[in-house]
Amino acid sequence: SLERFEAHNTQLRDLRLLHAVTALASLVLDANPVLGSLAGVDGIAAMRGDLVLTGNATLASLAALDQLTAVLGTVTVTDNPLLSADEVAALIARVHP
Repeated sequence: SLERFEAHNTQLRDLRLLHAVTALASLVLDANPVLGSLAGVDGIAAMRGDLVLTGNATLASLAALDQLTAVLGTVTVTDNPLLSADEVAALIARVHP
């Protein structure tokens, strides 16, 4: 269990370092220019805090969040130019109706 994982402007390419985490309260990824994948958080089903994905220039998919069914805090997904608007809308509708 991890309370909060936050990364800002790093050389982080994916989230594989979190592969053993099954509970995560908040995930904040802001301005990570080489973060291409969220692989590593595949096992997270719910967050009681916030999900923030902003300014990640090479993030191309939210597939690693397919198991995520609820976010009790805020959901912010902006300025990720390679993510499709449909994929973002589907995530928000699923986790934060």
